[in-house]
Amino acid sequence: MKKALSGFFILLFLAALTGALYYFGIKPETAETPKQNRERFTNETFRVIKVIDGDTIIINDGGKNMRVRLIGVRAPEKPGGRLAPQCFGEEASRYLQRKIEGKNIRLQKDRIGDKEDQYKRLLRYVWLDEELINAALIRDGYAYAYRKFRFEKKPEFRALEKEAKIAKKGLWNSKRCPQQQKQKTGAILMAPYFIYSPG
Repeated sequence: MKKALSGFFILLFLAALTGALYYFGIKPETAETPKQNRERFTNETFRVIKVIDGDTIIINDGGKNMRVRLIGVRAPEKPGGRLAPQCFGEEASRYLQRKIEGKNIRLQKDRIGDKEDQYKRLLRYVWLDEELINAALIRDGYAYAYRKFRFEKKPEFRALEKEAKIAKKGLWNSKRCPQQQKQKTGAILMAPYFIYSPG
């Protein structure tokens, strides 16, 4: 009898707690349903028409060209853009060109992050076959992990950045970017004159 009453009160407490959370607009995290996963990760492929720079591409979607910003990634600015060029910007752009320009890719939405940026570019994970290109850019030292906004792969991307930095890959190699140095403020000084924060 006591066990039955105890179980009843536990259920009553959980029901009251759930009701309170929803009343105050706090929704508990739930696992994605198969339908939700299909909606944000499709097997539909898109042709990469052009690589703009190390973190932005143009795809063809049913005859319409659309800009895609690789979510969670911040590549250095390349020469010729609207912002001052940064060390390894040209290399990052060429790396992405070699990887995916002219090829068919798949796109994946982030579960917790924004779907578009302020410039109306789609924010997506980009897959080439089974390789996540966003992660590859960071892993191989061609981009930083974005820090400013929420996205589900942030811990994974920051870990990849740390590994690339320890291994002195790409932009983390002082011989290739000799004037890059860590500042006390957390910014990074990029050769020759531009101060840049990776997020």
